[in-house]
Amino acid sequence: MILDFKLFVRVALVMAACCLTLPAAAQQPDQGREVLYVDLSQAEQIGVIRTLVENGQVAQAQLLLNGSIFDERDYGYQAAYLQAIIYRVTGRLEEASVLLRQILAEQPEFRLVRLELAQVLALMDQTDGAQFHLNILAEAAENAGEREFFEAAIDAVTPDNRLSFSTFLTIAPSTNLNSGAGQRTVVLDFNGLPLNFIVGAEQESGVGVSYGGTAIYAIPMVQDRQLYFAGAAQINDYPNSRYDNQILTGRVGMHFGPPTRRATVELVSDQRWVDGNSFDSGLGARIAGRLSFGDGMRIQGEYSYTDRDFRRNPDQINQNAEVTLHKALSARQGVSFGVLAGTSETLYEAESYDALGFELGAYRGFANGMVLDGSVEFRRRTYRGVSSLVGGIREDDITRLRISALSSRIQFRGVTPRVSLTWTNSSSNDVRYDYEAYGAEFSLTTSF
Repeated sequence: MILDFKLFVRVALVMAACCLTLPAAAQQPDQGREVLYVDLSQAEQIGVIRTLVENGQVAQAQLLLNGSIFDERDYGYQAAYLQAIIYRVTGRLEEASVLLRQILAEQPEFRLVRLELAQVLALMDQTDGAQFHLNILAEAAENAGEREFFEAAIDAVTPDNRLSFSTFLTIAPSTNLNSGAGQRTVVLDFNGLPLNFIVGAEQESGVGVSYGGTAIYAIPMVQDRQLYFAGAAQINDYPNSRYDNQILTGRVGMHFGPPTRRATVELVSDQRWVDGNSFDSGLGARIAGRLSFGDGMRIQGEYSYTDRDFRRNPDQINQNAEVTLHKALSARQGVSFGVLAGTSETLYEAESYDALGFELGAYRGFANGMVLDGSVEFRRRTYRGVSSLVGGIREDDITRLRISALSSRIQFRGVTPRVSLTWTNSSSNDVRYDYEAYGAEFSLTTSF
């Protein structure tokens, strides 16, 4: 069964390879002209080696690669690509994946290299990684036929029944009720007496650690439909144990359509504990979708509804919607723009609000394997009732900037560190929520 699966994977990927070529394809020496290999141009030498590889003469191809220097145009990358094929053919899959990732880190636009990496990862049973790269190829497809090839390859590397696990570990920044009020006095309207905050007296959690994991069991149903069950656990551990919390989440849902044209419907339930005591629970649903238009452009959106049950506070009904347009300007950079809307309803009008905002994002890859991505988000919350502390309608303007960086060259066993910096400014006429906060996170992410 495993051999049949891998054979099917290879056939699908070879079919998809017919759609792609490397830039500046190497030239073959003129037919009928006898010439020594050393007298050939670098383009012609690459052509000879490629022919040997395609004909299965990998030993001869390896000898020529070992004795050749390619320092013109992109022939060095083409030679490395052929070397990776030889690694795969001879069973040295780990070396092939490392070399292919190095090429993509410097030249992410080489689609044939990305396809070869997907094939290698599929043979290594790293199906998530294979699907990741095939999905990139499908979204950048130049026509419908090409996209269908890659979607067929994605289906080919998806096992019939799959149980998968993932874990995460990150630094959790220090926090308190409002991350530090910018002012120290609140005037209580109902009696006119001031309540003073004592400087330095606010409780703080201290810098902690957040870790957890997810398990997913996926069951393919009919064509392009997949039922899944997922469970997740997250633990946030702080020096001040009053802020320790644990979250359990369960999901059951259905995917409709291939990854590039997918709709998802799921039910979600979660439970949270704070300082060892039950704090709140949630039950809701989520509808999401994504559609790729080709040429690096896609639109995605989602709507969520959650009924939260608090142990000590009034229950809450939250609704959120978001639509985002993504555009890859090249293989190394892209931008996104999203519109956000939401509502939160409780027993008290003064604690219920409507929210509206937007988010701008961008990413940029560099030849040294470094990837920077950042975003700016603005959200305005307008509360529905008069607040006794504000003496009117409370309004919050929340601005958040985030930038993160990772390097594909820094990894260990497929895991890459990511560093993220955030700045949050909450401008509110309720001084408890008028603050500025900074955060830094260090996390480990899977490198595909």
